[in-house]
Amino acid sequence: FSGILNNKDFSSTNPQISSFLNTLDSAAEEKRLIASAELSEADTQAAMELVTLPGTAGARLEDLCLHFVFNPSSRVYGYTEHELKPGGSNIPLTLHNVEEFCDLTRTFCLETGISRQLESFEAGFTRVFPLSNLRIFTPEECRLLLCGEMSPDWSRDDILQFTK
Repeated sequence: FSGILNNKDFSSTNPQISSFLNTLDSAAEEKRLIASAELSEADTQAAMELVTLPGTAGARLEDLCLHFVFNPSSRVYGYTEHELKPGGSNIPLTLHNVEEFCDLTRTFCLETGISRQLESFEAGFTRVFPLSNLRIFTPEECRLLLCGEMSPDWSRDDILQFTK
């Protein structure tokens, strides 16, 4: 199921986590700009020490005390935490590994973390309607068949006719 969902889907399904990762992306971009500047090693290191998270009162990434672990907001997923990489609970999030943390978190939320649910959905759906039969439809037609019209244009007469 890799590559089915993208960052737009992530923003829709996990707006708080997506917003937080976007903040981390901003810090990572600032880090890249500093690294690409023609500064001495000491000046580069000093500039990196001054990188703070946007929208905070000068909080540095390391001040968050985060590790390479994903903690879901609910126990409905069947786990209380998931290491994003082996030994992740012992790997602190720093400015030097922030890109990897963001990539692993997004991959977990959009792929590996929901693979069981997607596999179950596929198995159940296939029992009712073989997926091979869907090939005759475009993705937009499949969405319309499965979800219906998202913004129907109902008139007063339509409502009266269909609610008798």
